[in-house]
Amino acid sequence: MNIDAKKILYVIAGLFAVFAALYTFSIFAGFLGIIGADNLFTENHPLSIIAIIGTLLFTGIFIFNAAGKILSGAMR
Repeated sequence: MNIDAKKILYVIAGLFAVFAALYTFSIFAGFLGIIGADNLFTENHPLSIIAIIGTLLFTGIFIFNAAGKILSGAMR
């Protein structure tokens, strides 16, 4: 069994990108105080909704797409 160091590095980089996306979302959600234990939106403020949509679009699409490309490249 041959373990390629480059593939392991790509997998680690892809997993790091996924965790970075989740961490960025949690920072924005915690900073604005928009996610609570009782309700998803504790404040019905347009800024909180825009922040959630923007965060999901930029971190979710961009970073998860980059992580997917890194992981798929590592599996080849």
